[in-house]
Amino acid sequence: MQSAAIDAAYYAAMEIPSALAHSVAEETPRNAQDKNGAKAGNGGPLVLPTSPSKGTNGKLGMTGSNPLADEHLLGDWAGIRTGLQDMGISLSAQYLLHGVYNLNGGTDSGFRQAGQASLGATFDLDRMIGVKKAVIQLLILNRNGDNLSTDKRLFLLQPAQGIYGRGEVWRLTQFWYRQTIGKVEYKIGRVSLSEDFATAPCIFENGTFCGTAPGNILGYYWYNSPVSEWGARVRLYDGRKGYFQLGLYEVNPSNLRDDKGFNLSFKGCTGVMIPIEKAWAVRLGGDPRRAGLYKIGAWYDTSRATDLVRDVDGGMAALSGRPLEKKRGRYGAYAAFRQQIVAPDAEGAGGFNMFLNAVQGDRRTAPLLNKFAVGAFYSGLIPGRPTDEIGLAIGRTRSNGRLARMHAAWNEMARDNVPIRRSEYAAELDYIIYPLPGLTLRPNLQLVVHPAGRSDRKSIVIAGFSALTSF
Repeated sequence: MQSAAIDAAYYAAMEIPSALAHSVAEETPRNAQDKNGAKAGNGGPLVLPTSPSKGTNGKLGMTGSNPLADEHLLGDWAGIRTGLQDMGISLSAQYLLHGVYNLNGGTDSGFRQAGQASLGATFDLDRMIGVKKAVIQLLILNRNGDNLSTDKRLFLLQPAQGIYGRGEVWRLTQFWYRQTIGKVEYKIGRVSLSEDFATAPCIFENGTFCGTAPGNILGYYWYNSPVSEWGARVRLYDGRKGYFQLGLYEVNPSNLRDDKGFNLSFKGCTGVMIPIEKAWAVRLGGDPRRAGLYKIGAWYDTSRATDLVRDVDGGMAALSGRPLEKKRGRYGAYAAFRQQIVAPDAEGAGGFNMFLNAVQGDRRTAPLLNKFAVGAFYSGLIPGRPTDEIGLAIGRTRSNGRLARMHAAWNEMARDNVPIRRSEYAAELDYIIYPLPGLTLRPNLQLVVHPAGRSDRKSIVIAGFSALTSF
């Protein structure tokens, strides 16, 4: 098994859960250098970055690299792990912690922490029973802890703790079958939409930069992990140039309930999500160590959805008192770019990469209309610590302008003072350390400007800390 499969644990524990790194490895940039320099084949899955700024291999991206990040805290389990892998069974166990302290804002300052435990297994059916290029993957997740934004009445549009949410329960996040035949890969089963489309790592702690962008602003029908749904997707690879994929997923609000963590029923399904995505893989100057992945996508949900503002007669429901209009269809588009700009040296220092994520929902139904984030990572800033990384990201989450106009009209009519919400801006500075095998530490500082999209509120500064342990 590639070291990238282990290193993917950090992102696996976030919004791209995976017991093996396949889906993460093809989506997430990293700045380090693989020692074996293997060459990419002409077909099959792309192998792309699995960490912010550590190394590349000779495939299509930056996998593998930092041995401290690639290993496990408990090592090889006295040979058990290797023995199971030789049989085709790969096990994973991780715990991720997000701790935050608001230095100002809210009712008062205070510390809150949220955690996520994950247990996974991947079964290589080629090794086990001779089914070529086929795997079955199982993953269950448990989230726990408290939300700083609500407890301290910060009411942020994006949470300071990216992994908080979806109840303090165990959930079946993955139970699917995937096989590659030539240049075609298909996958079917119990899946999380975010592991296949608009996939992005949760390298930072603030939700503005953490995980799959559509699910961050449209989580009432685009479900990021740990929630899963029945779904299938087909992906066509174009050698080393990229891929095109199409998916079909159920939209079932019942899956969000705390008592439906292992729900396998279609009961409560409201429609079908149909996403498409095109990805291009590039190598700057033809250098495999400077790989990048550029993705654009769109989706359509066939569910009936309520208009935010418009009533059944075409007026503003808040003013008329008439029922809101309800029509079929919700949609949107996104872009996710990752690029290694400068390759690191043999020790891992000097690597520099950038990312950009953007998403746009539909104006009729989306309270949060769009989100944009850009960031960069650099390795080896401090002399003598070549594998440490520093990351900086900035982003904006925008409320739907139709809501702002409705609130303004209501205030004028009722002589009320409902807050007008527009855009919330966030920035985060992280320092990433790998002190022990299987342990990643990420202290950070977050700045939120116009909290909740309100220009009348003071900026909030939050000190954060993230830690991932891979056992």
